[in-house]
Amino acid sequence: MEKELIEAISSIHDPGGWVHLSTSGINGEPHVTPMMMGMSDEALLFSLTGKQKKLNLQRDSRACVAISKPVVMDHVIVWGSIKLHHDDRAQQIWNEMIRNH
Repeated sequence: MEKELIEAISSIHDPGGWVHLSTSGINGEPHVTPMMMGMSDEALLFSLTGKQKKLNLQRDSRACVAISKPVVMDHVIVWGSIKLHHDDRAQQIWNEMIRNH
């Protein structure tokens, strides 16, 4: 990710807080859910525990995440494609993020 984007997100995102991730439903309708998000130098990371969000991303990888800071209403909106990973390395990255925050 670009340095400016990492800095903008880091300035407002509380790793213990919530963001809103939007994917496309089966008929193209938005499917928005609050969830926790982590960040590495390469990517934003989401723990997708819901079945519908995974199905949406398997069908259409495009997504948008809204990250905001309560009260002052600072915000960053990021859109792009999500790659699903269900492997030991993905779990290791998530576990390291949880321990470091």
